[in-house]
Amino acid sequence: MAGASFRILIRAGVVVTVDERMQVWRPGFIVVEGDSIAAAGPGQGPGGAFDDVIDAPDMIVMPGLVNGHAHSPSTLVKGMWSGLPLEIWRQYIRSAWRAYSDAAIYVSAQLAAVEMLRSGVTAVMDHFYSGSPSPYMGALHAVDGMADAGLRGALALTLSDESYAATVGLDPGAVVDEAKAEMDRISAFETAVTIEGFPAFAAELRARRPGFLPVIGPSAPHRCSVALLSRCAALARELDVMVHIHVAETKGQAIQGRRQFGRSVIEHLDRVGLLDEILSMAHCVWLSDSDIALVAARGAVVVHNPASNGKLGSGRMRFDRMLAAGVRVGLATDGSGSNDTQNMFEAMRFAGTIHNGSESDYRGWPAPADILRAATQGSARAIAMADKVGMIAPGQLADLVFLTTESVHFTPLNDVVNQLVYCENGLSVRAAMVGGRWVMRDGRLTLIDEAALFARARSLRDAMDGAMREEFARTAALEAPLRKAWLEARDVGWCDATGVCLGGHG
Repeated sequence: MAGASFRILIRAGVVVTVDERMQVWRPGFIVVEGDSIAAAGPGQGPGGAFDDVIDAPDMIVMPGLVNGHAHSPSTLVKGMWSGLPLEIWRQYIRSAWRAYSDAAIYVSAQLAAVEMLRSGVTAVMDHFYSGSPSPYMGALHAVDGMADAGLRGALALTLSDESYAATVGLDPGAVVDEAKAEMDRISAFETAVTIEGFPAFAAELRARRPGFLPVIGPSAPHRCSVALLSRCAALARELDVMVHIHVAETKGQAIQGRRQFGRSVIEHLDRVGLLDEILSMAHCVWLSDSDIALVAARGAVVVHNPASNGKLGSGRMRFDRMLAAGVRVGLATDGSGSNDTQNMFEAMRFAGTIHNGSESDYRGWPAPADILRAATQGSARAIAMADKVGMIAPGQLADLVFLTTESVHFTPLNDVVNQLVYCENGLSVRAAMVGGRWVMRDGRLTLIDEAALFARARSLRDAMDGAMREEFARTAALEAPLRKAWLEARDVGWCDATGVCLGGHG
């Protein structure tokens, strides 16, 4: 780690600041002192003595991307499922996680970190659940895996206290005994970690890995009692931490929420005192116009997950509408079990293409600058780091990514912001710095042995294959009733322009 007196001058061919004016300097300079940016601007920079001078005329330097919502245990089971909606897919991936050892949790998280660092991500929100009997479900092992690779971020410890049957709207008396037994078993797993243990978790995480912030992570509004959500809000303010939650990811969840609460899930979160600046919400696909207005008024953060929403058939979040309403929006990959990658350049490109609809005025389509801000500053707000990461400016942490212009993605270099969003896929990333420390340089990760990690991942995955298949066989009993519920939700009408009836938007 660079000491407080260590000074680096970076001279780059292009510096993309992602500041309020989206300034781009060609050329530009950055002065790093210790773990932070001391100065930055156009030109070659100041003279004087530096401990290191990085001359990079063929490089674009930008702030590290921030992945606003991920699930680190997913990485060992990437590519295993397709053609399933979330409600059914979720049962299979969560059953897979029950087979994880502490070592598997560590390795899966480190694999995710490697993919993120290699594609320009320097910070992540890990919404963690595993089903492991280890303390905090093994979450500290996940943090160790990511931090050892050089990543920073936050870990939201998943909490829920409602029975599984209630959260998916299934009547236990209307399913076969095998399915009922599985529902009871899932309830036991998913309610095992309670909020009473969160203060100890937060203290241990802060002492063990100061680069990661503890976050309270209620799973979703319909999976948590009013008492639990109220306690999350109070404890977050008491401990000065964020709350991170899945919200209205699918039409079925929106319907189930209204059945449980008699109002939309957004109105419910507002009523229990959670809908404000301490809250970041993943997905938010099925929100009405009035929901969006309320989110904007309260200052909560919405984290867009376009790739996983598409793969799981969850719907298309109204990104353009949220931007127009003034919602603070971040961007994310979601976990590798639903997206299959942790590539934020892919997430930006998805966000830049799927919202350009013929039914809307093209002048309101999301601009590349909006998308790049969401992938940096927007997601930084979701992890309470907006004053520390997400732009290049004095006082920010030196979390920087270097991309070569000697690349098909930037040849010719016409509009660097457009090309970062629409042309780049992560292959141009050559180096990354987190807190003034090189975590990747000249295309090589500096803190871990990738080949050894890959070998260990293959070995661990092979070793738990039998246990996973046993879990899959047990949870398969739920597929038929879940399919029936999904089909019923599909056929419910939706009137999102009024904010009164449930409705969607393709």
